[in-house]
Amino acid sequence: MKKIKYSILAVLFSLVLGGNLLTACNDDMPAGSYFTFTGEMMSDYLNNRGEYSQFAAVVQKAGLMDLLSAYGTYTCFAPTNEAMNRYLAASGYGSVDNMPRMMCDTIARMHLMDKAYHTSEIQNLKSLPTFNMLRRFIQVRSVLMGVEGADSVAVIELNSGVHIINELMNDSVQNGIIQPVDAVLMPSNEALPDVLEKNDQIRLFNLALEMTGLKKLMYEYGDPEWNEKFENYEDFKFQSDIHVHLTRVPETHNTCFTAFVVKDEILKEKYGIETVDQLYDKAAEIYGEVYPEEVGQSYWQNTPEALKDRRNPLNRFIAYHLLDRLGLYDKLTTITTLDLTLVDPTEWYTTMCPNAMVKVQQARMPQYIGNSVSGDLYLNRCFDGRNNLDGAHVLPNVEEGYTNQALNGVYYYIDDIIDYGKTTQEVVFNARIRMDMSTLFPELMSNEIRGNGDNYTENFADTKFGSSYYFPDGYLKNATLKGDGKFVYLRPRNYFWSYEGDECNLVGKTYDFEFTLPPVPTGDYEIRLGYCATATRGVMQVYFDGKPQGIPLDMRIFANDPSIGWVPFSIRTSEEAKEESKKAMKNKGFYRGPASVFNFTSSNHRDGENTSAKSYFFHNFRTFRMVLCRVSNLDGNVEHKLRLRSVYSEGDAEVMIDYIEIVPKSIYGVDFDGMKEDDN
Repeated sequence: MKKIKYSILAVLFSLVLGGNLLTACNDDMPAGSYFTFTGEMMSDYLNNRGEYSQFAAVVQKAGLMDLLSAYGTYTCFAPTNEAMNRYLAASGYGSVDNMPRMMCDTIARMHLMDKAYHTSEIQNLKSLPTFNMLRRFIQVRSVLMGVEGADSVAVIELNSGVHIINELMNDSVQNGIIQPVDAVLMPSNEALPDVLEKNDQIRLFNLALEMTGLKKLMYEYGDPEWNEKFENYEDFKFQSDIHVHLTRVPETHNTCFTAFVVKDEILKEKYGIETVDQLYDKAAEIYGEVYPEEVGQSYWQNTPEALKDRRNPLNRFIAYHLLDRLGLYDKLTTITTLDLTLVDPTEWYTTMCPNAMVKVQQARMPQYIGNSVSGDLYLNRCFDGRNNLDGAHVLPNVEEGYTNQALNGVYYYIDDIIDYGKTTQEVVFNARIRMDMSTLFPELMSNEIRGNGDNYTENFADTKFGSSYYFPDGYLKNATLKGDGKFVYLRPRNYFWSYEGDECNLVGKTYDFEFTLPPVPTGDYEIRLGYCATATRGVMQVYFDGKPQGIPLDMRIFANDPSIGWVPFSIRTSEEAKEESKKAMKNKGFYRGPASVFNFTSSNHRDGENTSAKSYFFHNFRTFRMVLCRVSNLDGNVEHKLRLRSVYSEGDAEVMIDYIEIVPKSIYGVDFDGMKEDDN
């Protein structure tokens, strides 16, 4: 077995593979200019080459060869005969003839994707952008392989120990790309708790997971009745501004989980923790400071019964490390539409700890990189010039010999514990919490909806480039929808006036949509909605916890209307005049769009290629924010709801609920004195 050394600097990977991997995948380039073009269908390729005869037999027995004979855009990670023979020997089948047809179907679909990926498109990712045909995600990393003492060769590794063969990669066929691999990709059919249990590096976490009863909550996965329900829904088409969108109901209704896990050795090294009792004591120390009134209650004790109570400190501690969604490393944050010199990509996710969120941030801004690794993910990081909290570093992979993938989720190592303690609530959450609407609903991540497809193709119906969706009432557990309206998700396009490229809309005459707001610490808050005004929008009444808030919001009115007061800064040249202009808008309940967010002016631009084609939301009178309400002494220990009801009497229309901001008074209440809220 060759010795593998993991690359520390991505540049090494680029230098070794050079032009082969760095050639851009441009649809306008002839296929032969960047990989071999055979003129065959994928089925022909597998059948005509003896070195893939074993895998071809698996595909044939699975009944999928006809699919690979049809036109489409597929990627096939084709195991060589040598790789297949190792799998057949280890599995006990001995030959393909002895494999059950369903196992052939599983293995074949594990190696097939319905989108074509060149190695240049995936070399810097942590996971492939979409699921394979078995609806599993495939992790990616760049590694250096070679015999010790000899020159190493850079390769792409899939999951753990499966490598794309450099000499054979990127073979093009009429309906996709062949990526030969040196081992069989093995699917995990186990639930996340069982995958965690097999890792003896995280013994304490697993023991606490079981003792708190949280383990039992993490076996949920598919909705067995959804296939029958799905057949009853038709596609839905509607117009927004100048675009016509085709949306469909999701094909799956899965529940997934993500765990951020601290290894035993880190607990011992940093905190001297070697037993669950010591872990309980640490949790009681953290949460006793936040919930002093609960200390001494029966559910607070370190007893088998009390540990299962969701208010117990150890229960809170473990649950705060868990998300009820599939958090793929590359999709926990996004860089789409963000100016990375002004802002770090940041998302806020509700955890399984009652009424507690966690901040997920990708370290990007050079001036605030601190001790972080650029491009990596951190939890509860707050590095902004005033505070220097490094947070917990999220590691995308685990050691060879383990897997962090499960049928219903994924887990990651983190290099420190995380908690919803005093420092987190008073420092990390003392910030403008900006949330893309799609992050409020776990189903959008667990079912490959949020961020699906590329973000520049101007194609509204073809699923090759991702799909847009609508959600029947009952699909989203944190929301209810009444009336004749549709709640839709439009997939990312970086030339739309949409934060992070995607957007959520309510479409129809009588929609009445209510959803649970994400939890924040107790305090005074301003709740804002970010959207783009257009002539095709409608009018809605907003309610907070059942009470109407102000007059109805008319999304047909642009910000340069006198009732809002936006003016171009080309006629407000002095800093004092600009500040007065912003203050005047604020007094009317409005803010300009974020200065760190932009869209491209056409669908022909990719991120970062042409900065002159960027249109920043801050300078666009269509993209702005409105204050929905201000809430005094908002109780952070109970759920709060926002309701949006149509009051538009002129027929069908749609309103855009692109992103929300939940802003503490320490931020929104400052005008010119002290550290005022920035424009980003």
